[in-house]
Amino acid sequence: MAASVDLISGLHDDLLLRILSFLPAASDVARTSVLSRRWRHLWPNAVTLRFTIGSEPKTYRYTQSDRDEAGRLIATVNKALAIRLAAGGPDVEDLEVSFVYSSEDNTYIDDPYIGYSYQHYHAADITSAHVATWLQFAMCHMVKKKMMINDNNGDDNNGDNNEAEEEADEKQEGDDESIDDTINKEEEEEEWKPVPEYEYMNKEEEERVLSIELPCSAKIKEMSLTLGKAILTVPAAHAGVFHSLTYILISHARLDAGADQSFRLGHLLSLSCSPHLKRLELKYIEGIPELHLDAADTLEELLILGLDDLWSLDVDGQGLRMLSVKECFGISSARISAPLLEVLACKQMGRADRLRFDGTSSVRRIEGLHIPSHRLRYYETEDDDDNSAAVWFLRHCDIVDRLMVEVTWPRWWFQKKIHVEETDFEDNMLHIPQLPNISSLKIKVDGWTNGHNIGATVSKLIAKCTEIEDLCIDIEPSSEECSDQNCICNHPKGWELQNISLGNLRNIQIQNFLPFDNPIRLVQLLLTSTPALERMTLELNTICYDSREVIRFHIPCYEGCWELKNWQSDRELATTWATKYEWKRAGKEGEVGEMSDLDGLCIHR
Repeated sequence: MAASVDLISGLHDDLLLRILSFLPAASDVARTSVLSRRWRHLWPNAVTLRFTIGSEPKTYRYTQSDRDEAGRLIATVNKALAIRLAAGGPDVEDLEVSFVYSSEDNTYIDDPYIGYSYQHYHAADITSAHVATWLQFAMCHMVKKKMMINDNNGDDNNGDNNEAEEEADEKQEGDDESIDDTINKEEEEEEWKPVPEYEYMNKEEEERVLSIELPCSAKIKEMSLTLGKAILTVPAAHAGVFHSLTYILISHARLDAGADQSFRLGHLLSLSCSPHLKRLELKYIEGIPELHLDAADTLEELLILGLDDLWSLDVDGQGLRMLSVKECFGISSARISAPLLEVLACKQMGRADRLRFDGTSSVRRIEGLHIPSHRLRYYETEDDDDNSAAVWFLRHCDIVDRLMVEVTWPRWWFQKKIHVEETDFEDNMLHIPQLPNISSLKIKVDGWTNGHNIGATVSKLIAKCTEIEDLCIDIEPSSEECSDQNCICNHPKGWELQNISLGNLRNIQIQNFLPFDNPIRLVQLLLTSTPALERMTLELNTICYDSREVIRFHIPCYEGCWELKNWQSDRELATTWATKYEWKRAGKEGEVGEMSDLDGLCIHR
């Protein structure tokens, strides 16, 4: 058999380097050096360098071995960048250094006692000097494209074996193997043995904080910095300092205590310094009480998340198409000028009388709007105004056709310990206008503790959207149901008997449905109000009750048929219970005999 012909190695260096740029990690790039002498000198000149900790810890619980793995990665980054500098190769296009596990399961909650799902103790090994070195390399040796720094606190040789290697080649080979070994210790086959769970050496190690200066470069196009709550200093910037920048993410940081730091940050991201910026993300940053952005006309997307100290937001974005402001619960004053805005995703914007918003006439989609079910007639404190700006948006964004809202139980109900007279509050749904342009409505019912009933409030909101075609209701699970007939959650009494005109509604999806009386009455109301309905799906929540219990409930078929779509089983309990039902309308006259009501949730075998 004829020997296979190596066609790829004959390509020009520039083309081979472009091929290497598609490899997912620097370890893969370094590994190509063992292919032949032709490839040995290529990897130090790669235009893309990616160093990542991986998707998740190797052991179920973070252990010393996981921390050692991260320590080797730190050494690898430093050595690889040093070799790159010594080689004098071309500038880098993409640089990624990530010490955050990339698994989708590694979610983040902005709470000092929670944080990431996976532990990241190796953040203590990353020093300010390390990060400064990586950033300095990026500023001096990146020609364009993307820089990503994610701190989480934060073979056989197939070449010419018969030729004698020159001394320089031998030295390079040794460096290649050292880098490859450092990055890829995980490929060594070792017998697994349990390692004690990692514990901090001392309190100082646990509380170590990084100090970083925000890098500035006129060459870089994309920059992503997740800094593990490092103290971030924003330098005084001159015009055009981010001349090429089109995207920037700054996350998990604390601005230096200087009084002008938030002003400097706003200036740095505005027109004069960032004239070509298209997308800006600021997430989980402390120390920004005021944010003023005089954005370039190129800025199309602005995302602000978890700025706990933010109370004043001022944005001038003449080209802005999408604005998202979430988990910024301290905002009390906002001025937004965005005449081309199409998507508004502002969960909490405070008081309507302190909102100045130019751009409502172009908004077509609203997402995540926080709407309390009831509100006080008179405000005694700032906290009593539970986001009146939400109703203002619904009144003024009159061409919206897609609406996603969070209907919540009012905060003041708990703060006032439920001692509220009926004359002191009013139904917030009464202040929401008719929304005849909405074709798609999604309602997330959240924060309804103590089993408060949702039917009255949700049905009144749905009744405002008479032209909807698709409806989704996501209910926060609760293991109890409010039995107080005088509770405000049951007002008005007899809500399930109202007439709702939903002549265009064809698809309904209800998630986390529980077989309590109130949700069942809501389903029945929807079935009797939708003459064009084609399908209703009930996805049942099975967490809030004991699967060993047979739960009986009844929903009539209403000219259709209920069908069991999914179920779960427990062999030990010899039990099967439903997780999803689907209702479909009968297709032809005379099929009534095939119709079936919905009876029961859990069936014993």
